[in-house]
Order: sequence, then structure tokens, then C-alpha cells
Amino acid sequence: MLQSLGISPQAESLYSLLAPVPSARPDDLTAGSGLRPEHVAAGLAELGGLGLVSLLPDGAYRALPLGMVVTALRQARQHELDAAVLAAESFERQITAARLSADENGIVSLVGREAMQAASADLCDRAEHEVCILDQPPYATDVSPHEDAAEMEQESPEFRALRRGVRMRTVYHPGFDERRLAVMNEFAAQGEEARIGRVPLKMLLIDGTYAMIPTMSSYVEDGPVRASVLNNQALVEALQWLFERAWEAALPAFSDSADHGGRDRTEHLIQLLMSGSTDSAIAGQLGVSERSVRRWVSELMDQHRVRTRLQLGAALVRAGTLAP
Repeated sequence: MLQSLGISPQAESLYSLLAPVPSARPDDLTAGSGLRPEHVAAGLAELGGLGLVSLLPDGAYRALPLGMVVTALRQARQHELDAAVLAAESFERQITAARLSADENGIVSLVGREAMQAASADLCDRAEHEVCILDQPPYATDVSPHEDAAEMEQESPEFRALRRGVRMRTVYHPGFDERRLAVMNEFAAQGEEARIGRVPLKMLLIDGTYAMIPTMSSYVEDGPVRASVLNNQALVEALQWLFERAWEAALPAFSDSADHGGRDRTEHLIQLLMSGSTDSAIAGQLGVSERSVRRWVSELMDQHRVRTRLQLGAALVRAGTLAP
């Protein structure tokens, strides 16, 4: 039962003998366990090192409560696992960097979510001038909003690049729930330049030198997760051109005003509508009910003399309400 926590079978058997009684001497434990005296001595030393038994003045041993010790052991094992994961990610990044340097064609194939995350972190940490992103689901990393920017910095390599002062331009594919919109707000607060538009594919561009794109199978639910990291100048220049066209065609995600609290309600509503955000996400951003959002949208539709939200979006673009 305790072996999963790193406790040996002989130490566990000794603890099982000690736990029901007030105390026991090593000779008694040798007779009761059937272990050799030296194995009993080693098991008691192991239990003592873990804080599971204590030596009494008369030479007997007493078992100590298991609950707190096991909790501490579990936490220690979790810390060890966390450290192992970080070490593995770092090693994966070193391998990817070495392969990029050695590959004649400047193309490295990645297989698996972990490899993609490690490569993305390596590329973003290399960035010196600009990170360009075409963003659409599905996502290799599930980034959540944080109140503490330091926590977000640990979780997101893109956020780390922003905090270092690297320019970041992102085109987001329309359609956000409240959680995703909150993350976008955190990035915007750090200086990300964000626009909303049709995204032809997911892409990460670093300083016009490196690019990372997933294969088409990665967009399919339960499909194999694969990507390519490119250090081929001709290919990267073509992808940079593609990004610039998507950027020019997209609409601003947020107002240029830094004072989001004082922003005109209608302007904010229109921006959120144009981003493709759900009524629930818009209500969360504006601090109102979904019923209020639907009423305001209805008022906008009446104002522009349209009957559907699709027609409203076209009318807002024609009116120049939001322009790139």
C-alpha cells in the first residue's frame, strides 16, 4: 500500500506490526515479521528517516501517525515529478534547437503535444524583436486567465516574450468564450497588438527567421498532433507575407484607449460583437446580464435597419465603425 510512496516492502511490513501496539523491540519485530535482524534494522532506519517511527529510551520503537507523514511524502513526490517535467521540457527544447541548427533544409518535424509545447517555448524565448501569431483552436496549451502576471509568465512563453519587451502582433480567429477573452485582455494589457479576422492556419513567426506551423491532421479532433519548425528563409518569408495579408484584412480587437473602464458602452459592445464573442463573454466583459446584451444588440440592429447579426456586422464594416 505504501510502496507507491517509495517505502520498501520490508519497512511497510514492520510498520504494520508496530502500528497496532504501543511499542515493540527489534527482537520482537524480527520474530513477528520473519525478517533477518539486519533487514529489521534497515527497515527501522528507513521508517525513522521518513518520520514514521521513533526510538524510545528503553530501546523499543513506536509507530507515529501515518496521515501527516504520507501527505508530506506525497507533496515531496509531486515536487520531484514537477521538477522532472521541467527538466524534460528543457531537454526537449535543447534537442529541437540542435536539430534546427543541424538540419540542412531548415525543417524539423515534431510529433506530440509535449514536443510542440517545448518547441514553442524555445522559439518564444529566442525572440528579440517581434513575435507574429495567427491564432485559432485547437490549442496545444490550455492557457487560463491569472490575476498574477508572474503566474501567466510561467505558463505562457508568449507572455514571457511580451514581458521582455518583444513586440507581439496576433490575428485571432473570431469567436471567443468568456475565458479566452479574459486571456486576450491580459495580453493586451501587456502591450500585445491584437486584431480579429479570418485565420487560414495556425502559425508562430519569430523575428522573421523561424516559423512553426501544425500539420492539417492536428486540426482534427483526436487526430495525431504534429507540427513543423522552419528555419528555411524562403519558406519563412512566404509565411511572413501570409501573416501580413491576414493582419491588413483584420479588425482591431480592442480600442486604442487604455481606459477600458471609461470606454463608451456602444463602442465596446461593437468591438466584442465584431470579435465573434458569445453573448455570455460580452456580458462578462461589460458586467451586465446576457439579456441586456441581447437588448443592446437588438437596438443596434434597429439603428442600422438590419434583421440578423450577420447583416449587422456587414453594416458596421460599411459604416466604418471599426477599421484596421
